[in-house]
Amino acid sequence: MAERSIRVNTLMGGAVLTDFGGGIMHSPEVQQLSAHTIAQGRFAMPDDITAAVPAVLSDSFQWATGAILDLFGGQSL
Repeated sequence: MAERSIRVNTLMGGAVLTDFGGGIMHSPEVQQLSAHTIAQGRFAMPDDITAAVPAVLSDSFQWATGAILDLFGGQSL
């Protein structure tokens, strides 16, 4: 794809507060148990992950190709 100037990158979110997995992330117990393993002290909200999309798509980010961007808030550091 590079010869056609097509960049392929992936955003990989850590613990994101969504309905995935039957909504288990909404459980206060799960949030309490997991939040202490995240440097930022909380789960990500969907907007925390999607906020990176314009940056990845911008020409300023053109050198990134085949990258996996780990947006995990410092989980398990």
